[in-house]
Amino acid sequence: MKPTLRLPLWHEALALLCAALLLPSPAAAAQRELIRTTWDSFQQQVAERKLRGSNLRITLADGAVVKTDLIRIEATGLIVKPVKATRQWAAAAGESKISREQIKTVRFHGRSGHGRLIGALGGLGAGAGIAAGVSSGVDTSEGVVGIIVGIAIFGAALGGLIGGYYIGRALDQPAPEFIIQ
Repeated sequence: MKPTLRLPLWHEALALLCAALLLPSPAAAAQRELIRTTWDSFQQQVAERKLRGSNLRITLADGAVVKTDLIRIEATGLIVKPVKATRQWAAAAGESKISREQIKTVRFHGRSGHGRLIGALGGLGAGAGIAAGVSSGVDTSEGVVGIIVGIAIFGAALGGLIGGYYIGRALDQPAPEFIIQ
């Protein structure tokens, strides 16, 4: 009879963790929300979603694209941080004002939601739990073994934390793009 190869339990746990990291594929990632709106509704939604200070991409009526940071929204236009492309609209010191008539779309960058935090904490707990379960049968009375087990527990918890963060990140929603009508 041939002997069967049996992997240690921590190898199996590591394989499961790696498989879990690969599950949330880019195909499963949420699509950016496109919102057709009026200027007044745009102002309200940006305030509700707490998007001020965000990095954004503005498409102008003439097709030009401006990448900058949002300072605030006024009834007459966007107040943004000055960049080379916004020099022509310089307003006060450290601000440029793009009138609302010139704005076609505004795309906010980044993600919104708490998936990253929840995933990271869940992954940390799962990694630490798996490591503690695997190491519970190991005699740590020897000095070197205790250090190795401690490092393994820390590594599994850190791996779970990082893996959980990226799994949660895949679940967070991309920031929206507004089409101003």
